[in-house]
Amino acid sequence: MRALLCAFVILCSGCTTPPTVFSSVPSAKVFSQDIVLDYTVSYTNLKTQKSQTLITHLEITPSSTAFIGLGPLGGTLFECKQTSQDIACQSINQAISAETFFADMQLIYWPQQTLQRHLQPNYTLEDHKLTRNLYYDNNLISAIHYSGQSKWDADVIFINMRHSYRLDIHPLHAKVSK
Repeated sequence: MRALLCAFVILCSGCTTPPTVFSSVPSAKVFSQDIVLDYTVSYTNLKTQKSQTLITHLEITPSSTAFIGLGPLGGTLFECKQTSQDIACQSINQAISAETFFADMQLIYWPQQTLQRHLQPNYTLEDHKLTRNLYYDNNLISAIHYSGQSKWDADVIFINMRHSYRLDIHPLHAKVSK
């Protein structure tokens, strides 16, 4: 399956649907080192307050990226593989699509300059010391808060206002090889 990333669908009820966030898939080529990240992620639907916890594995090399989500019993919930400018994702009954989840990880971990080059018109990404915010037409749609300067091993809170969900990300293992 070929897909452009991140079908963030509705800004608010009754509003016009904005375009996808990325005009093309941000590549992992910007990383000169191999990165392996294992996290627990708590997904909370902010409308229903229902939550679900999963384990994720994100592996980044300059030539490819793999992102896998495992349920509480170790079964695969989703898997995304990216090579060059292509991405293939498979989801199994998820509250959030694999493509959207992968795009969220890119918004959290990819360098701002790389993401900025791939944003559709009317989107703006602002980076501050411990926060990153995504705007559409000057309206905040996603907020990211980091617990420390190193994004790779920081606790992260990601709030998607457009789709009313929150991700609480806690590192289990982070390895960055040079």
